[in-house]
Amino acid sequence: MAREAERRNNGVVIYQITDGSVVADNIYCEASYCTPDSRWFVYRRVPQPTVAKWKYLVSEFVAVEFGTWREQVRGRGYFPAISPAGALFIPEHDGPRLSRIVRADIAGGASRVVMQLEGDLDPVSTFTVSSDERLLCFGRVISFSPQLFGIERLDLVSGHTETLFVSPSLCNSHTQFDPASHELLVQDNRGCRFKADGTVESYLGSEGCTLFALNADDGRVTPLRVGPPFTPSATGHEQWIGRTGEVLLSLGGLWSDGKCKGRLIVARPGLHEPRALGIEHASHVHAATDGRHFCFDANYAPDGAFDVLVGSLATTRTVVVAQGRFGPVPEGAPRFEQLIHGHPYLSPDNRWAIFNCWRTGRPQVYAASIPPEIFAALDRP
Repeated sequence: MAREAERRNNGVVIYQITDGSVVADNIYCEASYCTPDSRWFVYRRVPQPTVAKWKYLVSEFVAVEFGTWREQVRGRGYFPAISPAGALFIPEHDGPRLSRIVRADIAGGASRVVMQLEGDLDPVSTFTVSSDERLLCFGRVISFSPQLFGIERLDLVSGHTETLFVSPSLCNSHTQFDPASHELLVQDNRGCRFKADGTVESYLGSEGCTLFALNADDGRVTPLRVGPPFTPSATGHEQWIGRTGEVLLSLGGLWSDGKCKGRLIVARPGLHEPRALGIEHASHVHAATDGRHFCFDANYAPDGAFDVLVGSLATTRTVVVAQGRFGPVPEGAPRFEQLIHGHPYLSPDNRWAIFNCWRTGRPQVYAASIPPEIFAALDRP
């Protein structure tokens, strides 16, 4: 049962949602894992985190009602996609193999199989679903000898599967559908290197990380002017900004657009120049559903402390709404550090920030209740 953990001077109240011996996290910050009415959100329980590969990781996805904190399990499987309608699309397992996609309604709990999967898929990204719930896409391994990754498209209506795009550098594609179209945002880890057995030698080369848009209907590619030679390398933390067609991302170094300097920038596919938001410290980012606000973690300290901040894209002002802590990576866990970062995201109504924290000594999920006055102050000219 959730409990109140802290009251801050600015009116924010922080609740610890999960507890106990089972590892839990908020899934990730590239989407708001909530119902559109902001009544429910979903977190992930990981009963057995020490598996050989992410694709073997079977998690439970638990819906929580804000305020009452009652919980209901909505499904089990690999990292799910979430639609704007508040439905999870969960890749389920038969043994070690991903075998089907299940649509689970977060609020009501109804679920049904929407597609059977063929072959042994080897995902290297989370899944993402289009707003019309027709297409499901993800990054996958094609081969390590030669090194080749692909962006896979599943048509949930026709049942057709197609590889949209292949490249040797899409080892961590972070594939995301634009909420307003069938454009995919894709992360390109240029220069990554793997041995023939799949062992990683480097997730990123000197070429740096960049992004491009990939049209899921016709395969058309549109680069973004981020990463070398335009900016420092992207960190790999990015998200579409609502339905604006723009992207919020953090950089591995400070960058100036001639007017402003910082690590947090806004970019758009095509020949558009990015713009800096003047924020010098930013790591994992989240763009609010409304397209006007954002959330991020920053200021990671040697002792594991970090800040959770919210901000206004119009004024670029920010404020700290919570402080967290992360811990060491458990031995034997595959890239388990993904479960220990803050990864904050906002509910669609901006009343809640959901984040991860190690206050108890292992990853747990927290929710910060944010008074509307905070965003009103941030937006004020």
